[in-house]
Amino acid sequence: MTSRRLVVGIAAVAAVLLLVSALFGQFQGGPGTPVRRAFAEAGPGYYAVAIRNEGSFDTILAVNPADPGTVREAATISHLNGYTSFGAVSPTGDAIALVVADSGSQANPIASLYRADLATGAVTLLASGIDYLQQPIWTPDGASVLVSRSDSQDSPSVGISILRASATGSGTDELLRLEAVAAAYPVGFDAGGTPLIVAIEQRGSVLHRPGRPDVILSPNITRDWRTSPGGGQLAFIEADLSNGLQYRLSVVALSESAAVASAQSLPAASSQQQLGVAWPPAGDRPLTAEEPLSGQARAASGPAAGFDIPLGFSPDGSNLVVEAWTGTSFESPGLGRLEITGNGGRLALAGANRFAGWVVR
Repeated sequence: MTSRRLVVGIAAVAAVLLLVSALFGQFQGGPGTPVRRAFAEAGPGYYAVAIRNEGSFDTILAVNPADPGTVREAATISHLNGYTSFGAVSPTGDAIALVVADSGSQANPIASLYRADLATGAVTLLASGIDYLQQPIWTPDGASVLVSRSDSQDSPSVGISILRASATGSGTDELLRLEAVAAAYPVGFDAGGTPLIVAIEQRGSVLHRPGRPDVILSPNITRDWRTSPGGGQLAFIEADLSNGLQYRLSVVALSESAAVASAQSLPAASSQQQLGVAWPPAGDRPLTAEEPLSGQARAASGPAAGFDIPLGFSPDGSNLVVEAWTGTSFESPGLGRLEITGNGGRLALAGANRFAGWVVR
């Protein structure tokens, strides 16, 4: 990718990296109607944790598929009007990290990182002045959260710091510094516990691991990065801009010194596009959404019409949270909403806008 291609391509970075709901623009969220109770009162079971935008604040919700009529409310967080937070449940299951657009302007939001306790609702500021369009990444021990902070959001090529913020709110340190990149995101950890950071820059999408060689994942922009259970593989969606925008799933194996491309999850001859990545708890290949062919409705998890973008399996693999779309293609997606699919059928996720993970009680 030449410098000119990088500058031209950077205009597409934000669109490529936004969640599907933002790309499609017809996502159904808003207040839900089921009975609400505090999450602190929740009994044993698996709970899908999600974020519902209420205008100038978000409500953190938890729903047990075995009791879909009861929505547990864990916390609220204020933000710029209309901006939904990005969240991730901690490995210990007691908190959620939130990237919240809480300053700046509607046209140029600036975010902060918060920790919300799921039992008490207490909210702690962990870092400020960070980038908004990113998913927070917990360290495996739940002691810290990784996020990125750009020097400026007004240039196509900037310096970006990857920060490690203490989950107690005691401060941050710079884990990695990258210069002259368009974007950079922590995306997970490999099997040895080394952080994985993907940068979009002149070479394309580059995997950085502190103390190890860089690996070029793709000459194109990538998104939807997800590590496999155990951290041995990294799956992602490649946004090929060579002939229009085409989304393709790729999976790489992570070794001690490099990443080696493995077989794609779909046959190479397939003409379908893919979006979204979710690893089954005991699976060796990820699930993804396949774009319906020739107007025929097909989906990762089988709705009667439309298609599903998979987001995350419950720890036992019995339930999957998806973005369920009613349309016949990625270009014409129709209306979408978060749903839980599994043995209990298909359940709407209480008007939530974003999924943050599963908690086991």
